[in-house]
Amino acid sequence: MIRLRIKELLDEKGVKFHYAVLRKLGISDHVIAKYLSGEKKWILLKHTEAICLFLRCEPNDLFEWVPDNKLHDNPHHPLQKIKPKMPLNIDEELKKRTPDELRKLFGKDKEEDKGKKE
Repeated sequence: MIRLRIKELLDEKGVKFHYAVLRKLGISDHVIAKYLSGEKKWILLKHTEAICLFLRCEPNDLFEWVPDNKLHDNPHHPLQKIKPKMPLNIDEELKKRTPDELRKLFGKDKEEDKGKKE
């Protein structure tokens, strides 16, 4: 079964006010409620594009595939790319890092080195 994972993606990206953000993207409250609860079984292309542009993600990031049975779980099938992954909490991951690790992660250590050389 393929399912939408919009709520999880918003959480992973650190979006706090799901309804407000999705409303600004032009999605109605009724549809937002269904997207966030997992009740919605399809998504409009214009919603896919709006969400992907806002979250800087790909359409594949909006979906998750859970095989209905072991027979369908072929390790070489392209759907393996969208199998469930461990949730990522950006805020928590950033809090675990030292300032030097963050500089390195965001490439700021290189800018600092450039300034010293000049």
